[in-house]
Amino acid sequence: MNAQVENHFDDDHNEIAAEFLLGEMIHACAKQLREMKVPWNVLVEEDQRLHLERIRQNLQGSVMKAIRCIRSQNRTNFVAEVESVTFKDGVKAVLKMNKDLHAHELADVAGQAVLVVLENGSDYMGCAGSHMKTDPDNYSVFGDDHV
Repeated sequence: MNAQVENHFDDDHNEIAAEFLLGEMIHACAKQLREMKVPWNVLVEEDQRLHLERIRQNLQGSVMKAIRCIRSQNRTNFVAEVESVTFKDGVKAVLKMNKDLHAHELADVAGQAVLVVLENGSDYMGCAGSHMKTDPDNYSVFGDDHV
C-alpha cells in the first residue's frame, strides 16, 4: 500500500515539474519568436546561432529548476557550496548557501541526521548542444551528400 502512495506521489510531482518546464519552454521560445524581424530561413547562420543561444540561456535556469523539482521528490532542497571538508573524528562538512527560508530549515535540524545528495544538474544539460544546429548560409550545389 505504501509503495502505491509513493508511486502516485511521484507521478503527481513529475506532472507538476513537466507542466512548469513546458510553460517555461513556451515562454522562452515565444520571446525569441517575438524578437525575430524576419523568418528563420531568411536569417543568416550567425543570427540563427544567436537566437538559439538566447533560447538556451532562457531555458537553462528553468531546466535546472525542473530537474531539482523532480529529483527532490518534494523534499526540502537547496544549492550550497562545499566550503570545506575535515576528516577528524568522522567527517565534518561546512556548506555555504544563500540566506533564505532553507537556511532556517537547515538550522532547525542541527544535530539531527539529514540525507546529503551530491548532484550536478549540469550533467543533464550536456545534450543541449546537439540541438543548437543552424542552417548554413551557403548550401552545396550538389546537395548535402556531396559536401
